[in-house]
Amino acid sequence: MISSRALRCGQAAPSVRKLAEALGVTPATVDRAYRDLIAAGVLVAKRGRGTFVSERARTNSDRETALEEAAIHFAEVARTLGAPIDEANSELVAAYGRLSEEPASVQA
Repeated sequence: MISSRALRCGQAAPSVRKLAEALGVTPATVDRAYRDLIAAGVLVAKRGRGTFVSERARTNSDRETALEEAAIHFAEVARTLGAPIDEANSELVAAYGRLSEEPASVQA
C-alpha cells in the first residue's frame, strides 16, 4: 500500500484487525508485518494514536518515482532506436557495470 502510494507519508495505516480482515489473514500475521515495517523505519507507531507511514517512506517513494521516470525515458529512447528489449536491457546492465567500475570522484 505504501509502495503503490495508496498510503502517503504521515497517513495512518489501517488497524491490524481491519487489514487482516481485508487480506484474509490472521491479525498476528499483520501485527508481525507491522513490527517488521516499524523496525525498518517504514512505519512509526504512536502510542494511543495508531501506526503511521514514516517520512523515510517518502524517500523510498521519491526514489521509486525518479527511477520510474528514468526507466520510461530510457525505454522511449531504446524504442525510437528500434532496439529490442533484450538488447536495451543488456546495454543498461553494461552501463550500470561501467559506472560501478569508475572512481568515486567521477560518479559524484
